[in-house]
Amino acid sequence: MGRKKEEIISQSEMIATVNAVTQELETRKVTIHVQKDVPKYKMPFTIVFQVANSILVKDMPLADCKVLLYLISVVQYGNIIDRTIKEIADDLGYKDSNWIQKSLKRLEVQKVVLKSKHPTDKRRFVYMLNPNQSWKGTVKDRQKTMGYFNANQLSFDFEEAERPISKKQSLRPNAEFYNL
Repeated sequence: MGRKKEEIISQSEMIATVNAVTQELETRKVTIHVQKDVPKYKMPFTIVFQVANSILVKDMPLADCKVLLYLISVVQYGNIIDRTIKEIADDLGYKDSNWIQKSLKRLEVQKVVLKSKHPTDKRRFVYMLNPNQSWKGTVKDRQKTMGYFNANQLSFDFEEAERPISKKQSLRPNAEFYNL
């Protein structure tokens, strides 16, 4: 698809040139246009960290890969996924939502997904993608969000050196991160 171009500067001037064939002096109007590409669609995007994902998916069951890719596609700003397990199962074409629940549990064990009680409906959960795996939002917001967690809560098992535990309070499992 082509991009729309937004004109920034357009300037025309008359200049004198020498005709290469006849060697006669001629005047010509020359116009210079400076344009800026403007994307046709302004779609939000999610940054996916390649190294983390390439290592994570090596031993991950295909169902978990499918769920992870789905979660990346529906994540809201701040890495929040406000979908029920049934909604995820329906969107992915699973009749039995137990497959989704098991995949989410495995992703949670791998620290790819974090889980919290929903702020208004205490019967359900809200999920969050680990900011070390992918991020939707500004860099500043990512750093702020990561500051709410103990580094060990967000580090993957494959990371080389164990990070020292910070003095910050670790969030309990199922801690409320929705309103960070």
